[in-house]
Amino acid sequence: AAPHVVTATATTIPPELRGVVQPWQRLDPAWLAGASVWLVARYTSDSYPCRPGPDGRLDMIQRDAFAPTRVLRGVVAAPGIDLDLGSLRGPAYPAAFSEGRDYLLLLRPSAAMTTRLADPRGAQSMHERLGAEQVVAIVDLSQSADESVAEAVTASRSGEQDGLRFDPALWAAARGAATISADQHEPIARFLAARLLQSPGMALADARAWVGAPDDQVRIGDRTLIYRYWLSRAQYAKPVAGGVYGQLELEFHDRRLARGSISYFRWHFRPQIQSSIELPAEQLRGLGLHSYRLGPERQ
Repeated sequence: AAPHVVTATATTIPPELRGVVQPWQRLDPAWLAGASVWLVARYTSDSYPCRPGPDGRLDMIQRDAFAPTRVLRGVVAAPGIDLDLGSLRGPAYPAAFSEGRDYLLLLRPSAAMTTRLADPRGAQSMHERLGAEQVVAIVDLSQSADESVAEAVTASRSGEQDGLRFDPALWAAARGAATISADQHEPIARFLAARLLQSPGMALADARAWVGAPDDQVRIGDRTLIYRYWLSRAQYAKPVAGGVYGQLELEFHDRRLARGSISYFRWHFRPQIQSSIELPAEQLRGLGLHSYRLGPERQ
């Protein structure tokens, strides 16, 4: 377990959770103390009905829903619970969710939401999704022991190539840089291309030993995990027209590296539309940068 998370032991875990939460799954007793509703639920995603905006655009918001399968504490009769996963960040929540996986939801619902959850017809709208104020923690009950071990690995490795000494501090600086530059980012990209993108089949734990936890991750079923790391995180987080950011993407199948890329994108703005477009090779050359690939393009 991560050092800032205390894991419940066999002697401290409440009877309701014995056999539900496995020893390798993080469960902080403080989470249990702060939650009045405990339940097991299965995750699914779709979208809410399109909503017309005041300027004529159509807004489509993803619906992240959890279907209760077992209520351990509290009263839940609603057929589903909608969560605002975008607001749930930090060690109390999984970094990514996947269709069909089971999760332990530890909730602190408001009085009004408590009544809604107890109603068999108590569905929520997109404006009533539960966020961090009412969701104390979520435990991924489908997480295997191997996943737990691999995903606990932090960046620790260093190496040398072409006069560059790569280490966690250098990597952190590249991710946190205010802007993309050839002097800073191209040598690091070459190094990572040699260490990661030329090593198909590398174990997830080995890859994380080089680059640590990602800025974004996506699960697809139980077998596919996609990591994304931003180069010049500030340029990604606060888009500026014409701004450039980079991305290291690693795709693992069964915790083995199957695809990967290092690429750069430029932000473009049009009325009501904001998008980033990958820079083609000729523009990259003009900036002193290159893209790198492992494996076939993902469809």
